[in-house]
Amino acid sequence: VHNQEFHLITPKKDTVLLGKNFPIDSITTNDKNFVVLPYASNNAIRSTYFQMLVNGKIKLLKHYSTVFVQGNQKTASGYEKVIPDSYKIKSKFYYQINDQAAELLPGKKNELVQLFDCKEMDKFINKKGLKLKKEDHLIKIFEHYNRSN
Repeated sequence: VHNQEFHLITPKKDTVLLGKNFPIDSITTNDKNFVVLPYASNNAIRSTYFQMLVNGKIKLLKHYSTVFVQGNQKTASGYEKVIPDSYKIKSKFYYQINDQAAELLPGKKNELVQLFDCKEMDKFINKKGLKLKKEDHLIKIFEHYNRSN
């Protein structure tokens, strides 16, 4: 996750490294489909791996990244448990309309509803009691929109 790469082991036990610049469209592993897509970042367009959660007119994507968590190895005494440095995997949701660059998914309901440009979506979200922070709820929202449009 840290380097945005896939490390695959072939049947002959060789290791194959697939970076985001490797000429592939997608890779599926453990029933998860990952695609390389452009995304908007600080007024620039970059490419990276996204997990495709919902495909359709508006795609729901999940991006994984790492955050360095500093341990206490240098400050731990005999009374404290030593905690080593580590990386924590974080994820954010993105959306992609047609073939445009993926963008960070809005966190507010009214902004998400504007994204769909469909008044029925607000009613659907309220009727089902869906929350924008839950991945399975977001999947239901995007699947419903893509089925009905």
